[in-house]
Amino acid sequence: QTFHEDHLEVSATGAFFERKVEMYQYKEEQRRESHKNNDGSTTTRTTYSYHTEWSEQRIASERFHYPNECVASSGRRVRCENPEHWPLESETRYADDVHAGDFELSKSILQHLSSTKPVPLRDSGHYTPPAHVPPARLTHENTHVVGPYMSTARDVDRPRVGDMRVSWRVSSATSVSIVAQQRDDGFVPWRAASGRSYTVMLVDEGSMS
Repeated sequence: QTFHEDHLEVSATGAFFERKVEMYQYKEEQRRESHKNNDGSTTTRTTYSYHTEWSEQRIASERFHYPNECVASSGRRVRCENPEHWPLESETRYADDVHAGDFELSKSILQHLSSTKPVPLRDSGHYTPPAHVPPARLTHENTHVVGPYMSTARDVDRPRVGDMRVSWRVSSATSVSIVAQQRDDGFVPWRAASGRSYTVMLVDEGSMS
């Protein structure tokens, strides 16, 4: 099956299609140091440090020590708020009509496949950096190719908080071996005749003997 991301002019053919979406965000880290006092008590000191990084999940800046604020090395507090809006999310999609010979492969079988290859990307040549990030929608006009990513970042070495980048991978499996019970034109787990809960459904890529 051929999968399409029309708004980003990306397509690939395979048994499944993975999209990974990341946003550039603020992150807070805590460090605790404890020491014994002369009277036998313990004093614990917590310090906070901040940096920016790409993350596939939203980092809740409202849960920072000072909500939506970072503490600079000078001790001054500055605004550090991660956007809540994500114009696109990570997703894995499975083909609807995959066959091995005359047998249909269900989604539960396809989920056993793991080998992938990167999806080639094509730059539209019409990139205009979005005025605000993240944009309301990711398109081939507000993203451009940066290595394996489609990215909104104007300066790839200095992205803005809220910049987005997306990468894709597609299944590279071309054959599959299955040990299971045949039912109609598909497969189901084989169940022991004794009625016990023991079942068998083995799926591996390639031709096995």
